[in-house]
Amino acid sequence: MNKNHLRILVWCLLLGSVELLNAQNPVSFDKYHNNSEVQQILQKFQQNNPAQVQLHTLATSPGGEQVTVLEIGKNSGDVPAIFIGANFEGNVPLATEGALRLAKMLLDSAQYTTNRKWYILPLPNPDASKGFF
Repeated sequence: MNKNHLRILVWCLLLGSVELLNAQNPVSFDKYHNNSEVQQILQKFQQNNPAQVQLHTLATSPGGEQVTVLEIGKNSGDVPAIFIGANFEGNVPLATEGALRLAKMLLDSAQYTTNRKWYILPLPNPDASKGFF
């Protein structure tokens, strides 16, 4: 096998591994997400990390939308907890994306979840957010 064939094979393997990683991580941060998409992302976090994640529905908005908080570290017992709330006004979708990205980062690294719990509320005002979109 010559060097050009070897290079092509290496590139194909690298591209294939990137596609495999993307397939395993269905959450993308390439756009702003509406409440329905936020709820789906939170459910994916729970499905992919059932021992560590729990979802709590706090309320149903006047517009019929769910308000959900993500708990990371549900089996940690009595440990300190950190609450993150984002986009309370509903017109700052970047804050919601930041909260979702933080949740993903926490789930990807046990370093931040050892001996502490996290409660992340990415979109507490889905009705105003719907108006924004």
